[in-house]
Amino acid sequence: GRLLSWAVVASSVLQEYDEAIRITDRYLRVNPGHVGALHIQSFSYAKKGEFEQALQLMKKILDSAPDNVEYVFQTARLAVQARRYELVDELLSTLSANRATHPKLVGVSACADFHLGRLEEAGRKFAQAISLGYDDPDGFLEYAAYLESVGMHDSSAVIRAKSDSLLKSLEAER
Repeated sequence: GRLLSWAVVASSVLQEYDEAIRITDRYLRVNPGHVGALHIQSFSYAKKGEFEQALQLMKKILDSAPDNVEYVFQTARLAVQARRYELVDELLSTLSANRATHPKLVGVSACADFHLGRLEEAGRKFAQAISLGYDDPDGFLEYAAYLESVGMHDSSAVIRAKSDSLLKSLEAER
C-alpha cells in the first residue's frame, strides 16, 4: 500500500532511484513476485543505466504474463539498451502472430535488427512499424540512426524531428 506508493514517488517524481530500489526490495521480501514492485524496481535500475538488472526484473514480470504486449515491449526495449539484441527475436517469437505485429514490437525488432547489422530487414520493419502507427520517440531515434547509416540524411532529419515532436507532446501531457 503506502510503502509501494512511496516507491513510486521516490522513483518517478523525486528521481531517487536508489531509495525506490531499497523500498521495493523491502516490499518484495513480504510480497515476492509483486508485478508493481518489480516494475518500479526495473524502471529505477533502467534510469540508473543498469539495463541488465532492469532487464532481469522485466523478464520476471514477463513470466507472469508472457503474452502481454506492453511487458514484451518493455523487456525488448531493455534488451536493446543492454545490447542484448538477439534476445529481442527470442522474445517476439513467443507471441502469437497477431500480437507480434503490434507497432511497438515491430519497431523494437527493427532497432535490434539495425544493431545486428541486418539493415535491409531493419528498414523494412521500421517502415512497417510506422505504417501501423508506431509512436515510440526512442525508436524513432534508432530509425534516424539507421537512415544515417544508409546515407539518407534528409530523411533522418525528418525522423529526428518526429521524435522531438513526440517527446514534446508526451511532456505536455504530464
